[in-house]
Amino acid sequence: MDEVKPDRRLKGKTNFISWKREFERAARANDVLEFLTGEEVVPPKPNKDEYFVKVLDTETRRSTRIKKSLSPTTDDENETDDGQAVVLTTNNTLRWQIDYNDHKVAKEKMKMANKLLDKWISDGIKIETEDCSDAKEAYDFIKKRYAVTNERARDILLNRLNDLKLDHCASVTDYTNQVRQVKADLKTVKYDMTDDMFATALLHGLPPSYRGFKEKYDWIRSINPDDSPDLDYLFERMHVEEMHQLQIKEERKIREKVKRDAISSNGIMNTDNNTRYRPRREDRSHLKCTHSGCGKTGHTEEYCWVKNPEKIPRSLKEKFTNTTNRAVITNGMGGVAEMDLPDSKDTYIRTDALDA
Repeated sequence: MDEVKPDRRLKGKTNFISWKREFERAARANDVLEFLTGEEVVPPKPNKDEYFVKVLDTETRRSTRIKKSLSPTTDDENETDDGQAVVLTTNNTLRWQIDYNDHKVAKEKMKMANKLLDKWISDGIKIETEDCSDAKEAYDFIKKRYAVTNERARDILLNRLNDLKLDHCASVTDYTNQVRQVKADLKTVKYDMTDDMFATALLHGLPPSYRGFKEKYDWIRSINPDDSPDLDYLFERMHVEEMHQLQIKEERKIREKVKRDAISSNGIMNTDNNTRYRPRREDRSHLKCTHSGCGKTGHTEEYCWVKNPEKIPRSLKEKFTNTTNRAVITNGMGGVAEMDLPDSKDTYIRTDALDA
């Protein structure tokens, strides 16, 4: 007996129509529906004594006959009495076994019906059926308590059909099966859905990604608008479109993955370049130059540019040559004067000190 999902169990009047159809289908599959409807009942347990009372009477007559053995009797009479006793004993035993087996099988079927009904109803309804003696009584109570009129059932089912969408289903097959179930439920409340209405309901529940598919199908329908739609063709094309949509999604995922991998790879390369050309410098803030003309921190006298101008990097020399060697200053009398690079060595500072 399979487990029943919570959304398929009876909750009340809102899902009674669909629940009744699915539950009776499950009961029929388990061969217990007749016990729920009353077509089959559990017979009373047979009383063994009632089946063998005639046998006891026969044995009594046999004892009496033995006591009267002194009186002369014919052999034919004895054989007839013994044969009747054997036949009665055999027939009654078989009849009792058959009746007992029928009772036992029917009792097991009713137990199975109880378990099946218990799986198909919600916890709240289980409380209401606790006082019922068997599954038939509980099922009769449920039908009387939660059955709805045909008008209300039609409204509930049509609203459910309108809310049914492909996005809420596992696949196109699941979607079409659910629409078929609603159509079958509508038929039980005397509402026949035509093929045109069925096709319209199917197309209504398709997502926006199926817009092109719907336009193509509408164009095909417009060729012979008075003819009934070919539902088999519609089902087939919906499954083909589903495969096409899945392929588009897979291709989109692949493109997004390639894009993410490229961005990640570029980020790693940029990080490598930054660390490669800009290595982390050691902390030199604790160093101090002992040269008399400098005395700055961040380097030692050995690497002092003031003491040893030839150690200044060429790129830094060119930079200061372009900015300071040709710098123009006023001499206070409206004239100009040029400041030479060799005369202003103090303008150079150690880059290590800057980094510090």
